[in-house]
Order: sequence, then structure tokens, then C-alpha cells
Amino acid sequence: MNVKADEINEEAFGAMIQKAKGMFDYIFMDAAAGIDAGFRLTAMNADRVFVITNSDPASIRDAGQTRQLLELMGKTDVKLIVNRVSRKLFATMSVTVDDVMDTAGLPLIGVVPEDQNVTLAAAFGTPLIAHTNRGAAKACAAIARRLEGRRIPLSIFDIF
Repeated sequence: MNVKADEINEEAFGAMIQKAKGMFDYIFMDAAAGIDAGFRLTAMNADRVFVITNSDPASIRDAGQTRQLLELMGKTDVKLIVNRVSRKLFATMSVTVDDVMDTAGLPLIGVVPEDQNVTLAAAFGTPLIAHTNRGAAKACAAIARRLEGRRIPLSIFDIF
């Protein structure tokens, strides 16, 4: 049964999330790109928000707009993850991760490189770490440690 986000009862959804918070250390909710009912429902029930963006100009601008909307919703614990980063593309566009952070207006928690192993893992239905411990897998592991509060230095050169 497919249910659209705008058909979900906000109070019931919030109660479900509150109950789940008592059962789990972390609950990850994924909202599709765009500012629709699904985004609002997810954001209003989130304690922390991670805006994940690709490194192209349109995506970065969208990340900035998302940050502004989250601020209006009173969300203050918002971090940025830059996904599918290509060193070559950054060099060609003369863009740095600092530029992405400045445009989005968010502090960075991680950078994930473009990695064909992500596609392979999805195609085979296996964890990314089963394919490699480098590239995107290494970056995701570092992000997970940062989520736990560990101080893991971020070096873009460590992930390539």
C-alpha cells in the first residue's frame, strides 16, 4: 500500500518516532529531495538533521535553501555531507569543499567521494564495506564515528 506523505497523520507519526526513540540509539529518516510534505514530516520529528548534497552548483544552492527552511522550523543541529565528490570535477570547476560549505551555510560533517563500489553494493544488495574499506566506505565510517561524538579530522585527501 503506497501512502503519500501528506496523507500521514502528523501526530501519529510523531508518536511512533517518540516510541522508537526509546528503543534505538539512532533513527535515520530519509526525506526525498525537495521541500514537500515528506520533508516537513521528517524534519519536524528530527533531533539532528544532515543535509546531503552533491557538489554541483544547483544541488549546493538547494542545500542552502533547505538550511533556511530548517532554520525557520527551529532546527539548529544541522550539518552538511557532500556526496559523490570527484576531485577532478572540483579541480575543473575551481571549487573546494569550503566553497560548498559557504554556499550551503552549514558546518561540514563529512565528504563522500564518487565510488563505483556504492553502485556495486546496491546492485548486489550487500553492505558497502563488503566491497571495500576505502573511498566511500572509509568516508561513511568516519562520518559514523563523528556522529558518535569522536573527533575525527576531516581530510578530503584521505577519502580518495
